[in-house]
Amino acid sequence: MFDPGREMFNDALQIKAGSIAQHVARAKEEFEKDSSTFADDISRYDAAILNIIRAFEAAASVGQLIIFHAKLGVPRNTDHVFDLLLSRCGLTTLMPTMSLLADYCHKALHDDQVLTPLETSAVITDHLDVLIQFAEAMLANDLTSPP
Repeated sequence: MFDPGREMFNDALQIKAGSIAQHVARAKEEFEKDSSTFADDISRYDAAILNIIRAFEAAASVGQLIIFHAKLGVPRNTDHVFDLLLSRCGLTTLMPTMSLLADYCHKALHDDQVLTPLETSAVITDHLDVLIQFAEAMLANDLTSPP
């Protein structure tokens, strides 16, 4: 039976997952243009950081949407959003990286002097794909049913 509420929910998840993939690709594109000059080109560096933040915020939005739709409670913070969902999916191995990304984005938003080019480069090359893995896992799992 057609459920318009469920269809809108699924559409919203698809749109958010696409947004995550676009922002991750854009951050990588800025870094890969020339990684040796990445830190010196403030426009590229800032564009990469903004896209990392946008991808992370879209992932958090996916998580909050699922938690609301599944009536899983009210998360205390962004880490709790990811902990709750990843543990329900059996993907607890992603939690440390999601927490690292949360810390990175918090620093970027509230004290950009703390970020180093090395830290930003490591996020782009080593950790950013976890956001795509998270989005894919959320699309693949029906978290609205009981655990």
